[in-house]
Amino acid sequence: MKLDFQRSSGNTSLSLVDDSWDYSRARREAWHADELDSQRLRAAEARAFVERPGAGTMLVPCPLLGSIAYPG
Repeated sequence: MKLDFQRSSGNTSLSLVDDSWDYSRARREAWHADELDSQRLRAAEARAFVERPGAGTMLVPCPLLGSIAYPG
């Protein structure tokens, strides 16, 4: 996100100095920023918690500490 801000502020600074706003470059950078945002969103959705199939929603007390035997 910082890079996106740096690119846009650099483009804005250039246009303020010499009055030449590069519309095609700004459009490409906006598309690129949107694509990166979409990739971040998809990655976050892939990491999201998903309840395993068959898991119940009824609250039950926890078993006693040490009562669960794990395979060794």
